[in-house]
Amino acid sequence: MPSALIRSPSSVALGCCLAIVLAIIFLVVSPVTPRFSYAPLNYAAVIGLTLALPGTLLCLSWTLGATVGRWLSGVLGWILILPAILFALLSCYACYSGVSDGVDDSIKPIAELRRGTANYVLYEQYGIDSTEFSVLLRREYILFSGIKLVSNLWSVTAAQSDKFEQLPSGLVRVTAVYLRSGKSVVYQFQP
Repeated sequence: MPSALIRSPSSVALGCCLAIVLAIIFLVVSPVTPRFSYAPLNYAAVIGLTLALPGTLLCLSWTLGATVGRWLSGVLGWILILPAILFALLSCYACYSGVSDGVDDSIKPIAELRRGTANYVLYEQYGIDSTEFSVLLRREYILFSGIKLVSNLWSVTAAQSDKFEQLPSGLVRVTAVYLRSGKSVVYQFQP
């Protein structure tokens, strides 16, 4: 009997729904996120997860019998489908307008330091209208070809990078300058 429960379409759809919700929560909350080296695949993953949740809820509503769960999953699926489609369209536009030759133009690496298996990469991010800049420091571990684990270590908005240097003590110092005030902010870390 337990194997029949595992193979039923409603339990498969419910399992898929739970897996998608857990994946979305993990990607939003986790300090370390998996990323593809090829930028359009990151957009494709976001679009896929966005559309998969309402899609599996609708599949779940079709596989359940005439129960409250069927109606609840159907209503929730139909409520989520329009925002999911709009978000997917905006992600497609961002991918199309911001990615050229597989490189995301909105975030550019400007300095890199390799320590063991980790790469410390300093990025400049550009806002929507290319007038708002920010500085972002990430630690990246390459899992295997094309996929890396990324954690954001430090970021400053409305600033541009000034220096990324290794000190004699072994510390690494990142200096950024705020665009409006001209003041410097310094971040030091031990790789």
